[in-house]
Amino acid sequence: MKRVLMKFVAVLLTIVFLLPTWVFAESQDEVLKQNDVDRVCEDLTAEITCPTDIFNVHATPGRDYDGYIFRLVEGVTIPCGEHKNIRVIFAPKNIYHAATLQDIMDFVASELIMYIEPDYLIFLDPMPLDQHILPTFVPHAFTSVNDPRYRDQWCLEFIRGAATWSTIPAISTSGVVVAVIDSGIYRYHEDFNALNILRGRNFVHNEDSDDPLDDYGHGTAVTGIIAAIRNNGLGVASMACGVTILPLRVLHGNPGRGAISSIVSAIDYAVGHDVHVINMSLGASAQDLNMDSITSLTDAVNYAASKNIWMIAAVGNDWNATINYPAGLAHVIGVGAISRDGVRAGFSNFNTSVFVTAPGEDLILLSPTGTGYIEDSGTSFAAPKITALAAYARAHNPNMTNLQFRDLLVRSSINRGDANWDREYGHGIIDAGLFMYNLTMRIHG
Repeated sequence: MKRVLMKFVAVLLTIVFLLPTWVFAESQDEVLKQNDVDRVCEDLTAEITCPTDIFNVHATPGRDYDGYIFRLVEGVTIPCGEHKNIRVIFAPKNIYHAATLQDIMDFVASELIMYIEPDYLIFLDPMPLDQHILPTFVPHAFTSVNDPRYRDQWCLEFIRGAATWSTIPAISTSGVVVAVIDSGIYRYHEDFNALNILRGRNFVHNEDSDDPLDDYGHGTAVTGIIAAIRNNGLGVASMACGVTILPLRVLHGNPGRGAISSIVSAIDYAVGHDVHVINMSLGASAQDLNMDSITSLTDAVNYAASKNIWMIAAVGNDWNATINYPAGLAHVIGVGAISRDGVRAGFSNFNTSVFVTAPGEDLILLSPTGTGYIEDSGTSFAAPKITALAAYARAHNPNMTNLQFRDLLVRSSINRGDANWDREYGHGIIDAGLFMYNLTMRIHG
């Protein structure tokens, strides 16, 4: 009996060492077929888990993906330079990207792998460009500015955004770094201060340049809401124009699309470059991403949160209750959109990911060219208003925690739906005037 058992053990060990040459992936359903290996494993013992189970990676039917993401156990490293199809995407958690399952099998032992998942693509869902005649608002009784399109910015009037630059003494956000993970930026737009924009990086796969140049316009528009120059006699005003922007390009094309691995890499880059706040006006639904099997994005977000990096994301424009990610993750603040009438914009998703809401309809935005402005709508453009407030909170109190910031948002929002919280408005519509008062306990000039 001992000889039989020893023979079984010897066969099993031989299988483990020969797995890389015995296993292959079937292209039609992307489920690894182990054939002979599986049968031998099952014959040896029903109690032993075959080490190749890790390669049984299921992709959601109909969803596009670009290779695979895998995580190794702590302390293990692989020399990526020796394999052109494998690269590290999140060093703190030992997460890598591979072009194919075969690349992983050829390069690392299965027992060193914690998980493998498809690198799904995320597609932006921007609202169509609408042409409306914007109303003219009388500026609130705060410090005035000379930006000619300021009177068109109903959003700032609605939430009393001018309170951010009217607090006495003023709060400078120049020491705060905000990463905008999006489609990049056109840094030389007339309403940007290029000196406040770091070089950034391009994480889109298979592109020759590291330059995060915006080829779509979404990232430029989002960044403009946070940091367009105020009081320069041009264009629009922003609430946090002194902030330092780190543009990280993960989306490309029109409409924008990008891979989960690019977003994970961008978060890793942000963590390594002393970022305080991350804005992510992008996402995809749990059904699209099969979140039950997506771990790398959660790992990256959790790690950034452990470093007290605040993350704000748009909840999505699906016109329904779909939860999008990363907004749906625990450490991310999801932002919904309201219309000029102060009610939830019809396109804004309503679900448990909505923490607060902000104006997101018929907004004047920076165009992706050197000059000019466009009008557009979406939760993508509501989220950066909360990001701008986050910059003030970090500037005023560098040691403030994510939980303290969330509490500040709750106390500074005007309840619109059910008491305390509801899925359409979260904790309510943000009021920048109330926010600045709660932050500083000072009356604004």
